[in-house]
Amino acid sequence: MSSCELPKFVDPYKFADQEISISGTIALAVMPELVSVLVGNAGDAVVSVTLRFHKDDQGYRVISGAVTASLLVECQRCLGPVEIQVGSDFELALLRTDDQAAQIPRKYDPLIVEGDEVSLAEVVQEELLLAMPQFSYHEEACGVKMPQPEKFDDQAKQKDNPFSVLAGMKTKK
Repeated sequence: MSSCELPKFVDPYKFADQEISISGTIALAVMPELVSVLVGNAGDAVVSVTLRFHKDDQGYRVISGAVTASLLVECQRCLGPVEIQVGSDFELALLRTDDQAAQIPRKYDPLIVEGDEVSLAEVVQEELLLAMPQFSYHEEACGVKMPQPEKFDDQAKQKDNPFSVLAGMKTKK
């Protein structure tokens, strides 16, 4: 397939048997969990996706892929919007049950496929959510002044010390 909008659903087992590779885009708007962590709505934003369906040397059906997206999230310093680039390279072993996940090589993450089709948007959404940084900031200072530790002289420390009253009572006896 050429670089265009990807299909909503594919048969990953059939694609792996035929060793199909696809590249294209998926609209952010069809990824509700990802949109919920963004600032504003997704609008016309898209995710670039490259997927290669194949069998490995051990006969496992695998999706090798790469996703990249420019996402608008909240800056943790100023709480304003900040655009971040998120990308992920991944290899997913296609499995029918959770029990099979313990048997796959460590280099693969499991993808449980119930039925004959998988939603590409759901796979891409999961990979992007996993790839997002825990905290996002503007690269440049965003005008928020970080609190500085206050400097106290000895008198101020004694004055603010809640135990200074007890110390005064002790010396009066």
